[in-house]
Amino acid sequence: MRMRTDIFFFVPFLFIMGCSSAPERPLEIDNIRSMAESQLDLANRNIDLGNYGDALELLDEARRIAVSSDSPSLRIRTNLSLGNVLFYQGRAREAFRIWLATLSEAEQEGGAELAAVCRIHIDRGRLFRAAAAGTAALLPENRPDRPGGPGRERGADGERGADAAATAATGTFEEGVSEAGDAEAEASEAAERGRRNRRRRPPRGNVSVAQSVRDDVIGEMSVIKDRQYTALGWTVVALAERELENYAEAEAAVRRALSIHEKDRYLEQAAYDWYLIASIRSTGGMYPAAEEAIAQAIAFDRRAENSQGLAADWRALGDIRKKTGDAAGAAAAYRRSAEIFRSLGMEAEAAGAEGRL
Repeated sequence: MRMRTDIFFFVPFLFIMGCSSAPERPLEIDNIRSMAESQLDLANRNIDLGNYGDALELLDEARRIAVSSDSPSLRIRTNLSLGNVLFYQGRAREAFRIWLATLSEAEQEGGAELAAVCRIHIDRGRLFRAAAAGTAALLPENRPDRPGGPGRERGADGERGADAAATAATGTFEEGVSEAGDAEAEASEAAERGRRNRRRRPPRGNVSVAQSVRDDVIGEMSVIKDRQYTALGWTVVALAERELENYAEAEAAVRRALSIHEKDRYLEQAAYDWYLIASIRSTGGMYPAAEEAIAQAIAFDRRAENSQGLAADWRALGDIRKKTGDAAGAAAAYRRSAEIFRSLGMEAEAAGAEGRL
């Protein structure tokens, strides 16, 4: 009888022990969101590589998943990337519409950090537009009637994606980027709203767009914790400083982005950082140092197997050598650029590189 009692006691004890050792159920399931994050990450890498068609397909799927999971963060970040693709394709008006709509969503649901990131995208677009129009020295209400502005014949290449989308296909290393049209007024309004949210007074008088963008972005970065978005902010600051001809400050800003990209092993972005450093040095007349920077960009793009980046690097090297009077070296660089473009089936770009000979 005692044995039976012991058995009846022991069996429930085993059952209790078995239940207590079962794994706890997760407080949150993120399988779907993880799929969208993977799609978005892959899309962004394709953007960095200049594969805009593939990026659009990936972003479409990432957006679908983001909507199905009702994730504001994913929707916002997916739309920011979509705006980037459109901007680099020369569809700046559409890009601004998307960025502005995304900012409204971020202000309602995304939180302060994502709203700040949206404003940085808008500010970057404002800077590119003003530089392409040759009016980066003036706010919209103070622009001269004639295109180009006084003594401003160059624009800003921005990221190499923007460089590829430049309106002037035969421009030089520092030239050209897409037009944004009437979205400029809305973008300026969004920037001022961001300043008000940070309790900063909007700029007055003849303040440069570049100065406005620089100050706005530095202000927005105060609420950003994400390392890659911090790097983006420093890149935009660098572009603004370059437009202001503050070359030492511009390179210092890029190097802050570069330190993040190198540490986190974002090879394509690190290559672009060196490309931008080369542009800053070239614009400032520091041609040997610019050539050294382009060599670093080529090295990183080779590691990343970034063919379009390499083609842009060699084209930029040709521009730098051309400025120094090294006709043979420039021709060799342009031919290398054309060869790479042609290997990618980009005949127009190849012809453009050869046209600089």
